[in-house]
Amino acid sequence: MKLLLTSAGFENPKVGKKFLEVVGKPAHEIKIIFIPTAAITEGEKYYVRKCEEELLSVDVKKQNIKVLNLDHSISHSEVASSDVIYVCG
Repeated sequence: MKLLLTSAGFENPKVGKKFLEVVGKPAHEIKIIFIPTAAITEGEKYYVRKCEEELLSVDVKKQNIKVLNLDHSISHSEVASSDVIYVCG
């Protein structure tokens, strides 16, 4: 398992580059489970949109980002078919 922790997302371009390096796949092939854990207010949702935009800025395809809220169980197949679990909020 590889883990990349950041508190400022890809604000620093080196972090976005490191993200791609850690995943080890071309950006357009990366499949992401995106979990916005604590985004309730509009102000908080702004940061969720910003996080998603950062993923798009390193060429991850929008159709490869699956947004999941933790209001239900996540199946093993959902997790197994993804390359990245991205948590924000």
